[in-house]
Amino acid sequence: MIQSDKFFLEVKKRNYKMKKEKRFFYSVVEEFSFNRDYDAFRMGRVEIHDSHEKSGYPIDEARFIIPNELFPAFREWIDFKESDNPIMIRFEMDVNKFVDANKKKMSDKKRTNKNSGQ
Repeated sequence: MIQSDKFFLEVKKRNYKMKKEKRFFYSVVEEFSFNRDYDAFRMGRVEIHDSHEKSGYPIDEARFIIPNELFPAFREWIDFKESDNPIMIRFEMDVNKFVDANKKKMSDKKRTNKNSGQ
């Protein structure tokens, strides 16, 4: 039992089986773009941490830019995951195709709002 004026903590010994920590840990860090062409996208990086590395800093990172609608599933897939062996993160997407489609949607929306008097 640990006691002080600021906190009270009681520790009891129990027969818990601790899950073995895996070596690699992944976290998603979102970044912001001031370029309005990319409003329909989320961008950032996946940081890769190694529990054998004592500095506390990530050992590597993978940059990403994905459509907003895919981001929740992507984050759920990789954020706070652990593995014994490093996973290969590879992004293959023609971002320009999505940017061009988004520009067209935005210009159509502006045109519609302008014609409706808004």
